[in-house]
Amino acid sequence: MEGAPEKSKPAYQRSLVFTSQAGMVNNMNDSVVWGLLPVLLFDSGLLLEQVAVIVSIYPAVWGMGQLIMGYPTLLAAVSDSAPEIHRSRSLGIYRFFRDSGFAFGALIGGIAADSFGIPAAMGCIGTLTFLSGLVYWLGNSGKTFQALMPVSENK
Repeated sequence: MEGAPEKSKPAYQRSLVFTSQAGMVNNMNDSVVWGLLPVLLFDSGLLLEQVAVIVSIYPAVWGMGQLIMGYPTLLAAVSDSAPEIHRSRSLGIYRFFRDSGFAFGALIGGIAADSFGIPAAMGCIGTLTFLSGLVYWLGNSGKTFQALMPVSENK
């Protein structure tokens, strides 16, 4: 409708956008590491047993981190920021984007590895992960992306 004031998005929706992209990139990172790191290590001359030990460190560190942290922090951020009436829908949206990161990571990582080599593909996903963290931090700071997604006080 022309002339109608533009409605701003509630804060929980803005947080959901930035949290969902962070979850997606996090899982993109996982799929690239799980798929390409063993190949990179094996191609560098390590024995299969050595590759297995090194590659198993990644999930072991992740699992120990979960014991220390107590819960997945991005999932908790979605749950904490969404009003109770919107919580299940918000969690579903977050999970959709987070889990799609596995497929996108395999596709993008595979294409990048074929086009530029495995080290370049891993460097790209590392850079993307850093940028995603920066976007998440800036986006949830409450000041940076206000023009893009204004916040209303209505929850």
